[in-house]
Amino acid sequence: MLIIGLTGGVATGKSTVRKMFVRAGAGAIDADNVVHRTLARGTSEHKKIVSLLGRGILKKNGTIDRMEMARAIFCRGSKKLLKKVENIIHPTVLKKMMVASKKAQKDGKRIFVMEVPLLFEVGWDKKMDVVVVAACPRDVASRRCPPNFKGRSAFQIPIKTKIKKADHVIDTSGAKKDTYKQVKMLYKKLCGD
Repeated sequence: MLIIGLTGGVATGKSTVRKMFVRAGAGAIDADNVVHRTLARGTSEHKKIVSLLGRGILKKNGTIDRMEMARAIFCRGSKKLLKKVENIIHPTVLKKMMVASKKAQKDGKRIFVMEVPLLFEVGWDKKMDVVVVAACPRDVASRRCPPNFKGRSAFQIPIKTKIKKADHVIDTSGAKKDTYKQVKMLYKKLCGD
């Protein structure tokens, strides 16, 4: 089975492309969703993150408010702090994603897509068979983006650099049907069909 590392910039359409790969026949997982489960109340990662960032990131029910967590990391502007958070979360997330890929392989999937926003930044590109970047112009991404676009973007390598490092690029600036055509063609190519 071929493992695709899917990445891109903030609001470049990574999740849309992942879903399109699934529609084409691939198995897939979203690292952000795995992170969410990893940080569930009661996990060791939850306790470590609260200890590092403070109780101000918690909702009333004791779960981590991801927007507050992002604010605590990105508004402080500390790459050192981000690295500490990553060192707590990433080993567990990668392990869970690899388990999911093995299950997909047992289920007969020929391709498994791992959507990882910080794929290059954390060095996971080396663990993938193929790297695909979802890309669009900055003005398109900024129209789609969350309020903390600039803060999050500052912690990522530039999209132009990601494009240069990618094996394949999916242009997400047009209509969704055009994006799907690109995904479907790439899926078929990678499957050898």
